Amino acid sequence: MEERDYLAENAAYLKKDLGKNNISQNLFQRFKELITNGQLPAGYMMPNENVVSEQLGIGRSTLREAYTALAVFGFIRRSKAGTFVNEIDNIVNIAPFSITVENSDLNDLLEFRYMLEGESAQRRMTLPSWSIIMKK
Repeated sequence: MEERDYLAENAAYLKKDLGKNNISQNLFQRFKELITNGQLPAGYMMPNENVVSEQLGIGRSTLREAYTALAVFGFIRRSKAGTFVNEIDNIVNIAPFSITVENSDLNDLLEFRYMLEGESAQRRMTLPSWSIIMKK
């Protein structure tokens, strides 16, 4: 059974209107979308850099810049064996809070807010009041 080439399936989206400036940043954003939407699934091994660069019509240095940003934000991991898409749990644990919020739906955000407010109220109840502290 032949392995599915998810990158080739999404190459048209990745390279469409990348622009002339900030190509690596635009590429990072598109890879991020494909990973968070599951179109590049967890565990997927990206093709060789030369192949990807050729498919997208970009230089290897531009691709490497995008890959570096993706690795920093936890979307991919790079090793001698290749470049792999991380599991969503790894991405959530590594990615900055803003990316997590950006990719959450309203119900998730409301649930987080209720949890945070409840924890804050409970913590406040265990702290002495300001007037008690000032009397000491």
